[in-house]
Amino acid sequence: MKSTTTTKKKNGKATVYPPTLNYLDFSGIWKSVFPEHAGAGLRGFQEHVKKREETIPVSNEFKQPRGGYQDSVKFDSSGPPRNKQPFNKSERSFSSPVKEERRETQSYGKSFDVTSIPPKAYRNVYVSHVVSPSEFYCQVEEESTKLQVLMKSIEDTYSSLNDNEMKLYNLAVDSPCCAMFQDDEAWYRAQIKEVGPKTCNVYFIDYGNTDDVPISKIKELQREFFNLPPQAICCKSYNVSPKSGNWSDEDIDAFIEMTLEKSFVAQFVESDENGTYSVNLVSIGKLQDDVLNKEFVSLGHGRLEDASKIIAMNSHTVSSNLTFPIPVVNLGSLENVTVTFGLNPGEVFCQLKSSEKDFKKMMFEMQDYYEKVSVAEAMIDRPHPGMICVCQFSLDSVWYRGEIKKVEKNSLDVLYVDYGNKEIVDKKKIRSITQDLTLLPIQGIKCRLRGIKPPGKTWTVNNNLGQYFEGDVQCRFISKLEDSYLVDMTCNKENVAQKLVKDGLASADGPLEKQEVLPQTVKAAKPQLVTAILLKREMAFVSGQLLSVTVSFVESPFKFWCQLVDEADLLEKLMSDIESQYMNEGAHPIDAAALAPGAYCMAKYSADEAWYRARVKSCGLEKYEVVFIDYGNSEATSLDQLAAILPEFLTTPPLCFECRLARAPPKCDSNKTEEFQAAVEEAEEITAKVESAINDIYIMTLLFEKDGEEVNLSDHLFGFHEDTSTSLSAGVFIMVIMQTILLGFQF
Repeated sequence: MKSTTTTKKKNGKATVYPPTLNYLDFSGIWKSVFPEHAGAGLRGFQEHVKKREETIPVSNEFKQPRGGYQDSVKFDSSGPPRNKQPFNKSERSFSSPVKEERRETQSYGKSFDVTSIPPKAYRNVYVSHVVSPSEFYCQVEEESTKLQVLMKSIEDTYSSLNDNEMKLYNLAVDSPCCAMFQDDEAWYRAQIKEVGPKTCNVYFIDYGNTDDVPISKIKELQREFFNLPPQAICCKSYNVSPKSGNWSDEDIDAFIEMTLEKSFVAQFVESDENGTYSVNLVSIGKLQDDVLNKEFVSLGHGRLEDASKIIAMNSHTVSSNLTFPIPVVNLGSLENVTVTFGLNPGEVFCQLKSSEKDFKKMMFEMQDYYEKVSVAEAMIDRPHPGMICVCQFSLDSVWYRGEIKKVEKNSLDVLYVDYGNKEIVDKKKIRSITQDLTLLPIQGIKCRLRGIKPPGKTWTVNNNLGQYFEGDVQCRFISKLEDSYLVDMTCNKENVAQKLVKDGLASADGPLEKQEVLPQTVKAAKPQLVTAILLKREMAFVSGQLLSVTVSFVESPFKFWCQLVDEADLLEKLMSDIESQYMNEGAHPIDAAALAPGAYCMAKYSADEAWYRARVKSCGLEKYEVVFIDYGNSEATSLDQLAAILPEFLTTPPLCFECRLARAPPKCDSNKTEEFQAAVEEAEEITAKVESAINDIYIMTLLFEKDGEEVNLSDHLFGFHEDTSTSLSAGVFIMVIMQTILLGFQF
C-alpha cells in the first residue's frame, strides 16, 4: 500500500511532511513519514515499554524563611534598611561565577558550592527578597523541590534542640551556621556577617534577607546541609538605574509590589565581579513586550542606563513554562482516527481526523519557522524532564513537537507527543518552542482496546501487526482511564480486537462487542458515560485549619457532610449550568450498561425534581442507588430518572466532604442526631476546626454563636472537654478560608 507525501521547497531545500497519515505501517516502510522510536527493532511496537512519566509540579513552598514547615506566614521583606547592603559584598566568601565555563556549581572556600549561570541563559525564578531594584534575590524554581526536602530535614533536626545543643562556638564572620529567623522562629541555613556581644547579624543564604539573631539561636550547621548550593541569587535590574543617586521609597515600594513573592522567567544577561547578576524579568506566559524592566521605567521609576541597549528578550523566553493542552474526547463518541504508533497490539496512539486540518497547518508553520530561526535564538541551554520543546526527528530531519522525559549527559529521551513514540536524541537536535505552537492540543491520544489481553504472559511481537490498523479506522471512546482511553476500534469495518483474538495475537478478556460503524456523513454519536473520571481535589485540609462551612447533609454526628461557604458561588453557577443543559427531558439519555458502581451520571432528586451530579453506589434489578456528590445524601432511583453526565460537569471536584464531629461515638441515639441537626440548621454561621483526618473523613470541632455566646457543638452534645475547646472571641474568628480547597478524595 502506498501513500503520497507533500514536498514543500524553502530556499531550495525540500521539507518532507505527510499531509495525511492514512495509516501506520508497522513493518517500517513509512519510517520517514512520522517520528518512530529509533533503534527499537520492533517496527512500531515496543515489547518492554516504560510507563509514561508524570511531570512533577514545582511547588512554591519554602520560597523564603517562614513559620514552620506547613505554616503559610510570609517573610516581611521590609525588614532590612533600604539602600543599604545587608553586608559588605566584597567580604562575601562567595567567589564570582566563572563566565567562560558552563558549569552549574563551583567551589568557594570550604563551605558551599555556589550556583553559576551562563550569560544570556534563561531560568524560571521566584523573587524571595527585595532590597531595591539594584539588589534583589531570586531562587531558581527548578531547585525548589530540593529546597523543600532540605528545609524539612532542618526542621526535624533543629526544632527540638535546647539552647546548649549544637552550639556554634566559633562565631566568626563568614562562618556557615543554622540560625533561627526571629519573625517565625524557624531554622534556616545562614552565614554570619557581623558578630556582636549578644547577637550576630546573619545572612539567610537561601532567601537573601538578613536578621540580628541571639547567639543562643545560632547553631552549628551539620555536614549534610552543605550539599545544596545557596539558593538565593543576588540580582539587579539590567540596564536600569535610579534617577538620582539612590532609589526613592516610592521606587522601592513599586518594585516590591511588582516582584516580591512572584514567579518570572529571568534572563541572566551578565554578572559582575561580586557575583551579582544583571537580569531581565518577564512574567510567566507573557512575551517580550512585557519585560518588567521596561515596564518599571515606563511607570516613572528610574531610567535606562543606555537607551541604545535593547532589552534582549525573545519569543522563546517562556518556553520552559509552557504546556500542551490535553486532548478531550467526548465519551461515547465515534471518531474517524489515524493510528500513528503502537506500543503493543492492545495499546496504540491515534490522531483524530477531525483535527487533521489544524494539525497540518501547525506542522507547515513549524517547519517554516525553524528553518529560519538561528540556533542561538532557539537554544535550550538547560533541558529538564517535563519540559516541552521542538525536536528534529533523526530519520526524516523534520521538526516535531516533543516533551523531554529523561536527561542524560549528552542526550535526551524525547516523547513525540503528537504520535506517541520516543527517541533518544542529541541535545543539539532540540529547540525551545514558541507559544503559538502550544495552542493545539496533543494529537497523539493513547488508546487501549477493550476486551483483549496478551495471549501469554506478554504481548507477542509480530511484523505483520500493522495490517490490523491500515485503512479506514474508527474508535468508539468508551471511558477515560488514568493515562489513556478505553476504546472499541474497527478497521475497514472489522472489529480489531476480535480479529486479533481470532488470529491468535490476543486473548479475549470479557465480551467483545460488535461496534457500530460511523457513517461518513455523521460526525459522532451522542456521548454516553461508562466510567468517566471526575476531576479530583488536589490538596487536603490540615490539622488546626479553620473553615467557614455549611452542613449539607446529616446522617448522625458521626457522619455528616459539609460544603465550604467560600464555594457557594461556584455551586450556584454549577447548578445553573446543569439546569440549562438538562431542562429538556431525554436530552442526554444513558444506557443501563453504563451504570456500573462508581460511574458518574446525572440524577433527578425526587424531593425537588431537579438534576444533580451523582455517582452510582450500587445497582439492583431495576433500581440504582446514587450519592449526590455535591451534597452527600443518597437516594434509590430508576433508570428514567438518570442521565449521562456531560464532560464539562466533570471538571469541578465534588463540592462537599465527609466529616465526623469530634468525640462523637459511632452509634449516636436518635435524640443526639436530631439535636445535632437542629443546631446546624439554626446556626447562621458555622466555623469548623479540622482536628485530624482518617481516610479522607475529617474530624471536626464545630463552633457557632447563639444568643451572643459561643457554642462548641461537641461540648454541647457530649459534655465539656477542655482539650477541644476553641475560642472564637479571642481573635481566632479571623478564619483561614482557603480560596482553592482541593481535597484528595472521591465518593
